[in-house]
Amino acid sequence: VVEAVEPGRGPVRSLALVRGHDLAARGSPGTVAFGDRQAQVLFAFPEAILVAVPDGLPLGATEVRVTRSGLESAPGTFEVVEGAVPVIEEILPSRVAVGALAVLRGHDLGTPLDAVEVVFEGASPVRAMGLSHAVAVRVPEGARSGPVTVTVNGRTSAPFRVEVGTLPTPAVRALVPGAASVGSLVRIEGADLFSVAERAHVSFGGVE
Repeated sequence: VVEAVEPGRGPVRSLALVRGHDLAARGSPGTVAFGDRQAQVLFAFPEAILVAVPDGLPLGATEVRVTRSGLESAPGTFEVVEGAVPVIEEILPSRVAVGALAVLRGHDLGTPLDAVEVVFEGASPVRAMGLSHAVAVRVPEGARSGPVTVTVNGRTSAPFRVEVGTLPTPAVRALVPGAASVGSLVRIEGADLFSVAERAHVSFGGVE
């Protein structure tokens, strides 16, 4: 029995949770169809099945059915909508280097199930894995300072200017708290304090 699909709307390749009961059993995980399209089942439990909304669905409402051991449920409803345009808000570090990893932050940057490409000025597109609010990518050969874009399933972000050169020097602005005993936790605030995939070293008076 299908009781709900959560969320009730979303684009193709997004994740949806089909809730109900008797949806799956040992040795019979159940299949899920959105209209006439079979969905990829990621996890299946008796009360819930996590799926990826299949490609090729038209926009608008579609029926969702679960079939287990030849028995088909009554339909639930899911609304297929256009995917949002990705937005880049920040890049870390503030200046990137060819061959180094960079993190683009923003929103609607895709999921591991999406086709995500990052394009730097002067370089060929690079495939990447989206994590909704971030994309990690290695800066390709030929990249130079200029606009970078992220494309998710054919939808391209507005360009975001990126500086390509040598990695920036870390800049410490404050320690919080400003005084503490040995062994206490201290928060270091500043800019470019870390580089992806590189180990950070912190010293106090020459002692790490």
